[in-house]
Amino acid sequence: MPVLKENLIIETPDNTIGNPPIVKWTYKISVDDNNNYIAQLTSFEGDNGQVTPVSSGGALWKNDALTPFADQLLASGLTQDTLNKTVYQELQNVAKANTKANQVPLPSWAKTTGGNNATPPGQTAQQTPVNPATANQQQGSWLDNLNPLSTQMGQINELIEQVKTTLGNINDPIGSINKVVDGGFNSGNYVPTDTNLLVYPVELKYTPHYDLADLLIIEQLEYVPVNKKEFLTPKKQGQKTVFETGLGADPDARFNNIKKIGASVTLPMPQSFNERKAVQFGEDTMNVLAAGLTQDVMQNMGEYTGLALAGAAIGTGTGLLSGKAPGFSLGGFSGMTKFAIGARAIKGAAGMAGNSSGQALLSTTVSSLMLKAAGMNVSAETILARGAGIIPNPNMELLFRSPELRTFGFAYRLTARSPAEATEIRRIIRFFKQGMSPKRQSGQQNYFLKTPNVFRVKFKTIKDKNGSDRNKGMPKFKTCALKGFTTDYSPDQMWAAYEDGQPVSVNIMMEFGELTPIYANDYAGLPDDDIGF
Repeated sequence: MPVLKENLIIETPDNTIGNPPIVKWTYKISVDDNNNYIAQLTSFEGDNGQVTPVSSGGALWKNDALTPFADQLLASGLTQDTLNKTVYQELQNVAKANTKANQVPLPSWAKTTGGNNATPPGQTAQQTPVNPATANQQQGSWLDNLNPLSTQMGQINELIEQVKTTLGNINDPIGSINKVVDGGFNSGNYVPTDTNLLVYPVELKYTPHYDLADLLIIEQLEYVPVNKKEFLTPKKQGQKTVFETGLGADPDARFNNIKKIGASVTLPMPQSFNERKAVQFGEDTMNVLAAGLTQDVMQNMGEYTGLALAGAAIGTGTGLLSGKAPGFSLGGFSGMTKFAIGARAIKGAAGMAGNSSGQALLSTTVSSLMLKAAGMNVSAETILARGAGIIPNPNMELLFRSPELRTFGFAYRLTARSPAEATEIRRIIRFFKQGMSPKRQSGQQNYFLKTPNVFRVKFKTIKDKNGSDRNKGMPKFKTCALKGFTTDYSPDQMWAAYEDGQPVSVNIMMEFGELTPIYANDYAGLPDDDIGF
């Protein structure tokens, strides 16, 4: 809001107000984008010469009229005529000058004639005059608190602007999160300076045995979030939503073209290795009544939906009349909605009344519901078991629940037989320990941690005629996280080291876990003599 004129003075004829008494006020005149003029106090001066700033507030003229705030100045002996001369007249001059200089409309109030004694538009004539002798008693408390009040108003205005800025930022969560990810973390990757191949024992690195041996190869990759495409990519025209496609249609594809980070680790085949692949099944039961009602609902969904909506409408109407919440929401049914659906369900179960078994099950179920309404939790099964020594056939079935993520481990004893091999062992340990560590946000901010690197594990053998070195007799692995890494620096239960402190032998144990489950589709394209995953 541009300031048109500042350091304007209002002198106090009778300095009986304030502590110490105020002798003059300083104000400025501004105009906003809507051509509204504002005259606002900027400071006041006591008779001791001390100038106190007014940080905000203190508007004398706003919304095309003198404000009630301006009346407070009359307690110091100022008259309405003085205010006209010092404020309104100055406003007229500033408005006319601004109109001439910037070709903006002249406000109607600035066209008012009548000279210095005219009453400005929107400002009534001064009510009962204030007695200067009692002015300090009447108004002193307000003026004493003028500066603190102004400071508070400034803080409130600043808070409002901060809230507006904050809301503007959170309106773009994709942009703010991507900004953090793209520039908020140092790489934190371990990249040996003089090699891209870490091998134990080191002889494998320098002999044809590397190409002729069965080996375990482990590479390190930068983690790729599984749903980055769905959550943190701005929507493009024609892009399908998760509602249309489901979540993470091919979660393994994100690592297909990811290059390894730094070196890879090559180790001999483990002395022992076993894997366990499993899926989760769970028991499930459903009696005849539940099965019959399920069939009725699935086959007559339109009818049930109509009843639900009708019940919701009734519940909404009665709820509004009674001041209670409506009877239907996405999260569930209540009130008249439940009544309507329940009545239809009983109608659907009427076929059970045609035989004695159905009657027994239906009647005990209804009895159980009535008992629950009375505060007693008695199931239909309990009524039948206690009363007749029978229970509803649960029709038990073992049903598929979910796949399980596969975990596996490798254990090695690494013995340094030369300084070069000792260096290699240290680098191998560093490779795993640093790679599995999360990355802290860089700089002054410390809000987030970044997911550790992940690993690609494979069993290698001699290349076949097609150039593939995959060992078809050992399992394939999907991209893995290193969940645990154990290092034993004294595996023989006693300390043994070389002159430089390097342990003679170190035992390491790696525990990997695959990021995604194994599906039957993953076996597609594999040779029929490859055991696969």
